[in-house]
Amino acid sequence: MSVVLAARTVNELGVSKWSLGPEQRAAHALMARVPRLVPVSVNERLVPHLATREECYVFPAGLQRAQWVLDVEAIVAREQVAGFEVVAREHGWALLRRGG
Repeated sequence: MSVVLAARTVNELGVSKWSLGPEQRAAHALMARVPRLVPVSVNERLVPHLATREECYVFPAGLQRAQWVLDVEAIVAREQVAGFEVVAREHGWALLRRGG
């Protein structure tokens, strides 16, 4: 029994290996707040989730066209994204919307 429980294959099937953590849940919740028909500029890890949109850019690309930005909070702060206002922050992610 201990050989089976210690086996890499069995351990990689554990819930802790495939379930979403708080950071991933936060990213999904913030993505859900972005309207479907607007251009977005997002973290490269989020592009597959939003790739069916007509305009989805890897941040910081597409900022001149994007209406929303979603990326890691530290990266957004470092880039100093002008013309956008922070809408929400959650578990290290920042969601921004083009101002006025």
